[in-house]
Formats: sequence, C-alpha cells, structure tokens
Amino acid sequence: MERDNKQELDIAILQNNYKLMSDKIDNLQEIVLEGFKELKKELKDNYVSNDKFLPVKILTYGFAGILFTAVILALVSNVIK
Repeated sequence: MERDNKQELDIAILQNNYKLMSDKIDNLQEIVLEGFKELKKELKDNYVSNDKFLPVKILTYGFAGILFTAVILALVSNVIK
C-alpha cells in the first residue's frame, strides 16, 4: 500500500517535471524564432544585395585587369628592348 502511494507520488512528480520542461521548451522555441526574425531583419537592413554590389564588382575587376595588363605590357616592353 505504501509502495503504491510512493509510486503515485513519483508519477505525479514526473508528470509535473514533464509539464515544466514542455513549457520551457515552448518558451525556448519562441525565443529562437524571435531571434531568427531579428537576424533576418538585420541582414536585410545592413548588408548589400547582389544588384547593388554589381557595379562595385565590375569596377574592381576592371581596375585589376588594367593593372595586370600594364604589368604584362611593361614586361613585354623590357623583353623587346
């Protein structure tokens, strides 16, 4: 009889712990989802999109190409002389 009462008490404690953990997991899920929303908004607001970056990319590659061509031409002109 006393053993049954202890088992029922243990079951009640386990059920209570399960409910508390479930509530904490739900709360954690809400926090994580809110964090992802904030991160997504921050990324959208602070980082340059591919369309806006394209002109910078073209200019950078253009300058690098001109510099590389100048170096090659200088080497060729030294070889020819």
